[in-house]
Amino acid sequence: MAKQSPETVLNTDRYDRRLYGNIKERAEELQKLEAEVGKEIPTAASLLQDVWAGLYKARPRVLEEVPPSLRANQAIMNEVLNLPKFEDLRQGTRLDEWSSALGTMAIGPEVTKFIPEEIKDAARYEQEAQKLLDQAQGLDLAASDLDAAGQNEQAEGLRQQAQQLNQQGQELMAQAETIANNAVNKMKTRQVRLNVGKACQETQENLENARAFSWGTSPGQAQVLKSQDKFTLARRLTQDYRLRAIAKLAGRLSRIALHKRKTRKRQLPLESTGIMLGGDLSRVLPSELSLLSHPVLKKDFLRRYAERKLLQYELRGHENEGKGPVVCCLDSSGSMEGRQEIWSKAVMLALFQIAAREKRAFACIHFGSRDEIKVFEFPEPRKASPVDVAEAAAFFFGGGTDFEMPLKKALEIMKKSTYKKGDIVFITDGECMVSDKFIREFKKVKAEKEFSMYSVVINADPGGVTPFSDGIAMFDGKDDAGVVEVVFGGR
Repeated sequence: MAKQSPETVLNTDRYDRRLYGNIKERAEELQKLEAEVGKEIPTAASLLQDVWAGLYKARPRVLEEVPPSLRANQAIMNEVLNLPKFEDLRQGTRLDEWSSALGTMAIGPEVTKFIPEEIKDAARYEQEAQKLLDQAQGLDLAASDLDAAGQNEQAEGLRQQAQQLNQQGQELMAQAETIANNAVNKMKTRQVRLNVGKACQETQENLENARAFSWGTSPGQAQVLKSQDKFTLARRLTQDYRLRAIAKLAGRLSRIALHKRKTRKRQLPLESTGIMLGGDLSRVLPSELSLLSHPVLKKDFLRRYAERKLLQYELRGHENEGKGPVVCCLDSSGSMEGRQEIWSKAVMLALFQIAAREKRAFACIHFGSRDEIKVFEFPEPRKASPVDVAEAAAFFFGGGTDFEMPLKKALEIMKKSTYKKGDIVFITDGECMVSDKFIREFKKVKAEKEFSMYSVVINADPGGVTPFSDGIAMFDGKDDAGVVEVVFGGR
């Protein structure tokens, strides 16, 4: 009986193959890659599935026995699974079908090109051999039926034909084995390790950078980035160097910003609500402190201090239930293109992280010339689509500069909010005058909604932002410590 050949060289099952098929149906890029690599060598498509399974499965293992046509795939996957960088990547892709697909997109082109062309000959011989072996099996079955019907001579004739076909099939299979083994021996496995290692590192970086477009990159914060969103974002990061640079810088700024907000000293209004027992010397009653002057009662004071049983004031603080929106106005004029655009958008993403952490609405306002205005609003940043956040970061006008229109949009957002004490951050490298009439209206709404207004000026005169700013930070394109203090150290 002819032996059923495996479809892949890893220990995949029907569920694995069905899941990969579902991913491929929904990922057009994966379909295109499979079609491209499979043009010359059909077994390259099978290798893509093996790479995916190697990233996805909890315990991937290379099969010991595979047909000649998959012998090169077997050798390649043995190299890949033993790579430390591949194992590092698996920490973020294991049992995550879309992250595994992303890794396949990066690693697949690097490994399929190492499949020797001779494998095509091995596959052809294998296919012809399998046909002969299947025919031989069919004749054997037919001979058994004839025996059962008492037609022994005819059965013996079929068996002889089956034997001849089986022998021819085995000879062709042996030729396929020889071709495949010789081809594998010529493979440059060291280069496989180098190419795959680099692809694994790039994939890992893109998966990490994709998190910049969701909330919760700080330690201990929950992640809401869905697997398919990670795939979409990471693929976009691969293709767009600006987004890649923005995400990388945003990661650093977000960590600094969230740490600064978490560790800042918060002055809450306190009031005395009674007397309690404790050991806080700053709140101990004066009558208790007077005991320190008595040589005998001093010992009683120290004993009760150690036991936290001193009489002290009970204080209670009051904090507002919520805060207004965080609005980032980004200058998207032509002069911002390049490093200034990347840096300003990284600041915007860090502000998005703060808004999500503090459960505040967030808006990004891109502005250029007077008629160039684009608003991205996220009423609940924790529920925002990371793909939409990335879209906000990628947007750019490239025109002139007008301050009044984005400020009007920011005021509209502040007016809509039921909370006070919001924050507007205005980032620009341009100079533009704002009318006195608008400044009066701006200050009126500002007093009503009690929001703060911070401006960041990049290599320009701050005169244009002075009339409407509570604080101004100058950025020279290098040291952003002052900006961090002004923008992220607010109330």
